[in-house]
Amino acid sequence: MKRYILSFVTLLAVQVSIAQNVGIGTNQPLHPLTVKTLSGNLGMAHTNDTVTLATKVGKQVVDIPFSYGMDGGWLGTRSNHPLYLFTNNGNRQVAFKTNFETEFLGQRPALTFYDNGQYAGQLRSFGRNIALNSMPYDFGDGIAPGTLYLQTGDWPYNGNIAIGDSSPNFKVTIAHPVLSNNQTLLLKLKGTNPVMTFEEGAQRYGYITAKSQTPAAPFTRGLLIGAEAGYPIMFSTNNYGLSMIVANNGNVGIGTSNPTYKLSVNGNVRSKEVIVESGWADYVFEDNYPLLSLKETEQFILQNKHLPGIPSAKEIQQNGLSVGELQTKMMAKIEELTLHIIELEKKMEALQKQPIADAKTGLKNGLQP
Repeated sequence: MKRYILSFVTLLAVQVSIAQNVGIGTNQPLHPLTVKTLSGNLGMAHTNDTVTLATKVGKQVVDIPFSYGMDGGWLGTRSNHPLYLFTNNGNRQVAFKTNFETEFLGQRPALTFYDNGQYAGQLRSFGRNIALNSMPYDFGDGIAPGTLYLQTGDWPYNGNIAIGDSSPNFKVTIAHPVLSNNQTLLLKLKGTNPVMTFEEGAQRYGYITAKSQTPAAPFTRGLLIGAEAGYPIMFSTNNYGLSMIVANNGNVGIGTSNPTYKLSVNGNVRSKEVIVESGWADYVFEDNYPLLSLKETEQFILQNKHLPGIPSAKEIQQNGLSVGELQTKMMAKIEELTLHIIELEKKMEALQKQPIADAKTGLKNGLQP
């Protein structure tokens, strides 16, 4: 008797339709398995390797298909409905929207990445800010911090990156509208003695740094542009033409790529004033100075066609003119001339006094003038 009662109850609860749909709590199953509750319907269907779980609340029907085929498996929704993932506390954590947006919900949500079981980094929000970071330094086991790469294209190193621009033509393009004070703030390096280096492979060529702390001599606080040992600092204009160079030996060249002096200029120089600090010609007034006589000077000029101690025109054309050295030599000649003039003046005074002395001598000897 109990067996018949159980069979009868089962027939009342489960209705099998002609189309082989099974209904629990309903005699009109819409799916191969339809479960009717007080709040709506829940149905399951299987077609073409797809299992669909459908629910109906009022007139709203949401299908959640589970599919597996040759191309893999997928989980989604139909009928233009979003898909939400919940945790055990019943709160939404991830939302896949119908406008192809993915939302990570909750307080300070984060997308964390692991590589072969090892923490690599995460994308995290806090407030209205977004932080993207790689693995920090692990003081416990001494693991060095990871590297954060920003790039597009194939991995690695291909593609261009743009900040504030939609069509970058270089590896990194930074764009920003001009501010009201006619300034465009694009890049800020902030820190103690911040440094920006320029490298190719393992070779470092130069750097730009701000000395914000008291540096070692001879530097002071300010901006420092430098090159590595063996490399110059070059300035270019006119389609990468070389305008100025600071050679690796410290010489500066303007209009030349091979400065042989502290400042080598291939061109004209115009200045309101030039101050030269060098030795001076006061040695001419020393008692042991070998002052040539005017006769000796004349003989030297007749033989060499230039003043003694002064370079010839040929030497100047070949070797150039040292302004400080030549100014000293010219002053020496002026001082030599001054000594000669003083000597000549003494001789003239002596000659002028000679007739008076002779006249006095004649009167003394009884001679008539």
